[in-house]
Amino acid sequence: MVGTHHQLTLACRPRVTNCGFISSSQLCSGQFHSTPHTLLLYLTIRAFKDRPHLHRVHQRQTGFLLGDRFQSALYETIISKADIMVIGTVAGWAGAGFLTRCWALAIQKRNIFDGLGGHAAFMGAFGAIGYWAYGLEDRQLELIKQKKEQILRNRENLAGKLSGGGAQEEE
Repeated sequence: MVGTHHQLTLACRPRVTNCGFISSSQLCSGQFHSTPHTLLLYLTIRAFKDRPHLHRVHQRQTGFLLGDRFQSALYETIISKADIMVIGTVAGWAGAGFLTRCWALAIQKRNIFDGLGGHAAFMGAFGAIGYWAYGLEDRQLELIKQKKEQILRNRENLAGKLSGGGAQEEE
């Protein structure tokens, strides 16, 4: 693996498997093939490492336990509920895009592996719709609230003008 210490920090941490501990040296030397979950966690941390406003990574030092096998920082990832909701909405809509693409191919009786770029295009388009749709009801309610406030202000201004104009006529 090539990279700086910070880039390799998470990948070089010992992992616990059903057969016991795997040392850092085994993981970094390539003697241990990481699982997809380990790789996904590593890539997630790498992707958000320089974006603290999107994802915060905190380090907590652990005790020196079992020598080389467990002497490293334990990473915790903290993602807010709002971030999880956005990710879930986008992933759900992207999944709907994938299913729509598969359905369209089934209607045409074409192989599902024909034109894989179409899958990505559908997933991207539906994911964008999902990103836009997230919080849509809240945005609509906010616009309705602002419009109601504007209508009330206009009524007050109109009532003030009518009452002010009526007072001038009496004099």
